[in-house]
Amino acid sequence: MPDSIYPANLPAGYPAYLGYVDGHWPTLPELRVMFPAAHLIGLTVTGNTVDADGIDVEPGNPDAAAGADWVVRKLAAEPHHRPVIYASALGTPGYGMHDILAHLMTLQVPLTSVRLLSAHYGGEEHICGPGTCGLLPVTMDGTQWTDAFSGAGGALIDMSVVHDTFFETPSPPKKETMKLPPAPGDWGPTTTQYVDYQGTLYVVGPNGGNAIYMTKSTDGGAHWSTPKQL
Repeated sequence: MPDSIYPANLPAGYPAYLGYVDGHWPTLPELRVMFPAAHLIGLTVTGNTVDADGIDVEPGNPDAAAGADWVVRKLAAEPHHRPVIYASALGTPGYGMHDILAHLMTLQVPLTSVRLLSAHYGGEEHICGPGTCGLLPVTMDGTQWTDAFSGAGGALIDMSVVHDTFFETPSPPKKETMKLPPAPGDWGPTTTQYVDYQGTLYVVGPNGGNAIYMTKSTDGGAHWSTPKQL
């Protein structure tokens, strides 16, 4: 997955490209035109928008705390997106991947909900983790392993390698609902049915979401009231 602030330097033929949605070099729109069939990852370098696939944490951009806060905002807007968070495997204090991991733990963000993209130059192609470079306590989802890869026209560009699962997006969990004939609606599995001393039938439970609703029938279930939120 190559990237450059100058899209013309990017060679064709790769399955994915990394770009930016804001800042001084908003390359993503141009990448969409140049590589329409590739996976594209757009990072925000300001943190001012959640309309991005991830955030670039480094000096001059948001720090690790702001990056972790951005992840929380992104997940609130799109719970199943798996936002990318990019940072150096070592990094300036307050900006490195170690700091990212600490802030995500404090905010109780599971690592399965994000994609960790580290930067670690100066060695061979690898993905940072305990079994490779040993700089990080957990295996990253990908690593930008060089800033001197041969690009188009002899230019030097950044290059990342990522796991095969990097571009997989989990499907939203299916809501557990059930029909409760003849009561109207799709009811959750915790729905309760009961009858009062006058013979009125009641159904109470989650209906079409997390809110609790009630419907009742006074004629033995032949007709039911419109479910009313409690």
